[in-house]
Order: sequence, then C-alpha cells, then structure tokens
Amino acid sequence: MGYRRDPYAHECVPDCSASSPDNCRNGFCRSPGICECFAEFVRNEHGACIHTCPIACQHGRCYLNGTCACHQDFVLDQESRQFCRPKCSQACGTHEECVAPGQCDCSPGYRRTPDMGCQPVCAPDCGFGKCVAPNQCECFAGFIKRPNRNVCEAECYLNCENGLCESRYKCHCREGYRYDVNTTSCLPECSDNCGQGNGMCIAPGVCRCFLGYEVHGADCRPKCERSCGKYGRCVAPEICGCGEGQQHCRNGSCDDVEHCSCPPGETHFIDRCLKADRLSQHLNTSEKRKHFNRQLAYEFNALIGRLFSF
Repeated sequence: MGYRRDPYAHECVPDCSASSPDNCRNGFCRSPGICECFAEFVRNEHGACIHTCPIACQHGRCYLNGTCACHQDFVLDQESRQFCRPKCSQACGTHEECVAPGQCDCSPGYRRTPDMGCQPVCAPDCGFGKCVAPNQCECFAGFIKRPNRNVCEAECYLNCENGLCESRYKCHCREGYRYDVNTTSCLPECSDNCGQGNGMCIAPGVCRCFLGYEVHGADCRPKCERSCGKYGRCVAPEICGCGEGQQHCRNGSCDDVEHCSCPPGETHFIDRCLKADRLSQHLNTSEKRKHFNRQLAYEFNALIGRLFSF
C-alpha cells in the first residue's frame, strides 16, 4: 500500500494522492504521502504545490522584493508566509477550516452531519467499528482488521473481498455485490448477465465489453468496422450475417438477395471474402481446414439446411 504503478517507467513508485490533490504534480513524491515541492513552489492548505513569489502568490500579488501582499479578506499563511488564505472573522469549529472569506466548512476527510457537526469519513465504512479519523477505523471489542484492510470484521477463513466477515464462515457482501462460493469473495453484479455474456462485470452496474464488442444500452453487441449493408447485421466481431439464415460474411456486405457481396478483386469463399492469392494459404494448415469444415456445415444450414427435416 502507498505505491502505484508508473505506466511510463513500468515500476511501482510512491503514491502521494492521499496527501496531495494533484498527486504532487509540481514536486517529488519521496515516499507514500510525503510530497516535497520543487524550488519556487510551496504546499498550500490543500496540499498542492503552487507557485510562490517572485512568480505568483495565491490570493495576492508579488512585490519586487519577493514578498507576497494579500488581497482584501485574505491573510498570509502563518506557517510558510508564502501564500494567502481566506480570512474568517470568527474561529471555525472543530474539524472545520476557513474555505472562503467569512465562510467555514468541513476539513478534507470530514463531512457535516445534522447533529454532530463535521465527522470523519471512512471509505469503505468501518463495519464492526467506528470511524475516528479520515479512513481510520477503531474496532469494537472482539473484531479485528485483517492485513492491508481497514474494515473491522470477525476472524474468518474466507477471502470475503468487497465484503466483511460476520463470523468465521459467513461473509456479508456490500451493496451491489454477491457472494461467490468458488472464490469465497463478493463479486460485482450487473443487470442482464453483463451484455448477454459478451462482457465482464467489473463494478456494480458497470459492464466492460470483451474485445470486438461495444456497449449498446445494457448489451454488448459485436462490432463490425465495415458496414454490413442494408440487408445484413453484425452477428459477431467483424462478421456480418446475411438474410434470415444469417449467412456469414467476413470482409464483405449483404446484398438485396441476402447473399455475401465482396469488394472488387475478392471472392466469397465459404464464410468470407478473400483475394485469390490468399485462398491457398487458408487451405494449407489443418486448423484452417477444420475451421472451414465447421463453417461449411453452418453455411449449409444457413442457406438451405433449414428447409430439410433430418
């Protein structure tokens, strides 16, 4: 924990996103949560590295001698004295800060409640415990935190990912998840079997379509880069289906007599359009021959097989 994979360096580097809103953009993340700003930058009240004088001064302007003069209703930050913060005439409450001139609001990691003011937020919730600070849970007696988890639960022999253990053999799944007996964890649920089986449910209600398919409402439909024409439709990735029997037509389109029409210079061969010089290549391997034998049976049924009763 505390590290993230760098997509450019292809290695794990320290993560400062928890302490810096822009993940230490104008600084160097030396270790998890420790952001060191570059020269002529300073961390503001939100943890972001911002310009300071002589370049710029947050909510103020720079003098030639490098000092910062604040605008009306703003005051110099007491610690760094290199940027300006909003001024509130009255002191803000517990876990509050001055967010605009004369306006207090909850500090980051806290939210306002109707009866108890600003209270810490833990995500996910603490389970069998209470939230005592932002993302910090304190467990009730008899409950524990498992390694690398911040939720309070019973000791158990299940993985119970995306849930919490109520007892040694019982996992309670969070909303939007269902228990899977094979993995002993909670898996996300999606409506309509996640694109009719052509996708994977990666989060509650979020279905990611497989390669060659695209989202259409709640479905994952096959995608054909070439148009299948007025008389056909895309029945599989890059495969058009022509007519009532859905005769396969790869690399072509469907004509008005429900047959596969190929581009100039190509010939329809079983289920696809091919150039003459590539025809022999497709028949030279045993795997290709097996494929075409299967397709011959499909094409026979698609064209005239349905008219016979065996």
